Amino acid sequence: LEVYLQQALSIVNELDLLKGQIITTEEQISMQLDAIRNRLLFINTLLSVASLCVAIGSFVGSIFGMNLTNHIEDHPTAFTRVTVGTVVGMILAWAILSRIFQQAASTRSNWKSG
Repeated sequence: LEVYLQQALSIVNELDLLKGQIITTEEQISMQLDAIRNRLLFINTLLSVASLCVAIGSFVGSIFGMNLTNHIEDHPTAFTRVTVGTVVGMILAWAILSRIFQQAASTRSNWKSG
């Protein structure tokens, strides 16, 4: 009778060990999925920033495309200046905003791990 009790206790201990291993595996998988989700959210944020910068450029183009007289259209290099200024502004806005979001993401990840 005592042999059966010992076998039952060893089976219970093995089951507890397996349960702990299963819980640990679930937690690891959950952390990996969280990391992937966070990376996708970060990429989505960068794409939103890029679309905002393109929208800013199209807004400038639409303002100058309204056929209103403002005497800038008479200047021989006005088109080039506006085009270059808009493109440079879009690139600068994207660089600054993406840098801000990268710093925010790295600060948040350092905060969580600390």
